[in-house]
Amino acid sequence: MILKERTESKELKLYRSLYARGELSEEDRQYYFNLEKGYEGELAFDRYLETLSDDWLIVNDLFLRYNNTSFQIDSLLISHEMIYLFEIKNFEGDFYFEGDHWYTLSKREISNPMLQLEKNLSLLRRLLLDWGYNYHFSENLVFVNPEFFLYNAPLGKPIIFPSQIERFLDRLNRKKPRNNSRDLKMAELLIVEHIADPPLLKVPKYDYESLRKGMVCGCCHSLSLEVQGRMLVCPKCDFTENINSGILRAVEEYRMLFPERKITTNDIFDWCKIIGYKKRIQRVLAENFELKGYNKRAYYEVKD
Repeated sequence: MILKERTESKELKLYRSLYARGELSEEDRQYYFNLEKGYEGELAFDRYLETLSDDWLIVNDLFLRYNNTSFQIDSLLISHEMIYLFEIKNFEGDFYFEGDHWYTLSKREISNPMLQLEKNLSLLRRLLLDWGYNYHFSENLVFVNPEFFLYNAPLGKPIIFPSQIERFLDRLNRKKPRNNSRDLKMAELLIVEHIADPPLLKVPKYDYESLRKGMVCGCCHSLSLEVQGRMLVCPKCDFTENINSGILRAVEEYRMLFPERKITTNDIFDWCKIIGYKKRIQRVLAENFELKGYNKRAYYEVKD
């Protein structure tokens, strides 16, 4: 049973928007590509979890804080006997392990993902103990990309390689976990404690004037939507969408990038660019937001 679905982070959405609108440095582009790849890996693992029975309690994508320290958990499987904690990596290519250090074959050292897993486990265990829950844990570092290989892989470490994922989950499926109301309450407490809008770790510089205007495709995320009748169509991936729905997506993107700017008909008309009539923009805003002010000073706010 999935108690919390995985969602795209605000950070990923922001970088995706800036990439489409042409306002990222080479360093920021690489950071964005890593965000996309990480999210793709997490979704790939979610598809594996769909093979589990509904007896398991599944909580995805938690951002928590304990003793002023923030930590993020990719996935939890909860049973009465055990909590399985998963740190998911979508590494691609060849790596090697040497003396608790991880390297690419070109000898560039990367952050040790085992340390991240151990930190998350320690903080989660202490948080639950403070709440009065004392569970056994199984921590697991999962590599989902079939093009990943680790030389000198350490024995005895909780690492699951791509070819082992299905066997690992098959073994879990045979266990038939027992859950009770206390387990469900604990999982729901974690979801309540989840920080839905954490501070961004790395925010690139950008401004309204320098960003390309237009409407970003809801599927391939390119700035290529075109108006065809009452629909928006992407010639790159054949995605289609009702114009009103697309305008609302564009408004949400605008609000995310420029929270300090007011939502006005003129600004959204300029932001969307391809919508030919201001009255359509105004109608969508009037139907979905609350009007404030009058005439040239009129603007819209999110309804309470």
